[in-house]
Amino acid sequence: MSGSPDCTDALQFRRYTVPTGLLKAAGNIVAVRVYSQGGDPATPDTSRPGGLCDTGQPEGRFGPFDAGASPGQKSTGYTVGGVGWYRKTFTVASPLAAEDVVASIRFDGVYMNSAVWLNGRLVGQHPYGYTTFSHDLTPYIRLGAGASNVLAVRVANTGRNSRWFSGSGIYRHVWLVVVPKVRLDLWGLFVHTPAVDVGAQTATVVVEAAIANARAVLAHATISVLLHDPAGAEVGHSATSTAVAPQSVANTSQTLRLAGVRLWSPSSPHLYTATVQISSGTSMDTINTTFGVRTFSFTASQGLVLSL
Repeated sequence: MSGSPDCTDALQFRRYTVPTGLLKAAGNIVAVRVYSQGGDPATPDTSRPGGLCDTGQPEGRFGPFDAGASPGQKSTGYTVGGVGWYRKTFTVASPLAAEDVVASIRFDGVYMNSAVWLNGRLVGQHPYGYTTFSHDLTPYIRLGAGASNVLAVRVANTGRNSRWFSGSGIYRHVWLVVVPKVRLDLWGLFVHTPAVDVGAQTATVVVEAAIANARAVLAHATISVLLHDPAGAEVGHSATSTAVAPQSVANTSQTLRLAGVRLWSPSSPHLYTATVQISSGTSMDTINTTFGVRTFSFTASQGLVLSL
């Protein structure tokens, strides 16, 4: 048998694995040899029970590991979950008035069932542990240097819910976002290079931006794009305008051409930067994102080929 045959703590949980080849259809006999100081005449210790026993005390727990209480047992590394709380007090100094902004909070990863409150009001829940999510804070956030906000997050990881040790709680970045009502929509920026000419060292860059309008009236927005090469030099610019209906999203697309392209590859991961500015009246939202220019192909002789 394999397991933990050298346990010396009377309260320690034991688990042993019996090879299936040793088992019979019927008539199996298990023999256990136990050494106990309480049963040794030479060193009597009545505080230690002898033989197999159940002390009635909780099984031993070491950090998040508890073989006796883990719902997932070996499939989750004998870990246990539970319920955890997070609380943070903060202020937001915004140059815009409260009626001119949209506020949200984005969690890059929380395992797993989460609920979020701001200033005592429930703003949202998310039941899954492996996806990014965002909640709107606009109705409840207090702006200004002297206005205090309290954010509370409850996370519950209970029961058998995974095939490995998932961890528990907030395990990635949390972002507080305060932007104008006319702004880039959440996950609304996409930069791609549909055409790359390696010989001519040129590339076509398409910048797609989804513009959101949280105002109650039609909004006119100008979307400007600046491209910078890996050294920081400006290598392209473009601009377009669009009208966005109230409480709606408008999709825009701009195409730019790059010359003297430096290709991205695993050995030389050159990255360009696209800066997108959305202006409407006196408000402006600015977003930066990096991207690489590369080619790829699949061949029978070389497999996957990048930037050659």
